[in-house]
Amino acid sequence: MYNLTGIYQSMRNEGLFFGIGGILIIIASLPLKKKKKKMIDLLFGVLCIILSISTVLYYTYVTTHPQIKYFEGSYDGLNHYRTYGETEYSFKDNEGITEFI
Repeated sequence: MYNLTGIYQSMRNEGLFFGIGGILIIIASLPLKKKKKKMIDLLFGVLCIILSISTVLYYTYVTTHPQIKYFEGSYDGLNHYRTYGETEYSFKDNEGITEFI
């Protein structure tokens, strides 16, 4: 079985952050007196709650369907691509075959 505690922690932290933040934004935007509501603030709060729910659903999917790659070998090097803004790691096994991740 895989150790997915980092994904569970991200799901909990991000879900709570966006959920509680959205609820606080909605509560703060509700008028205490009978004034016009600021719909943009309410919309932003609702979007935060939707983001919270979608984040939890995404991480739930990731933990139930893990797509974990592995390669038995040793670390060979690190390649930076300035045009793409990406980093590529290379590993070699005992036979000299290189795998890029």
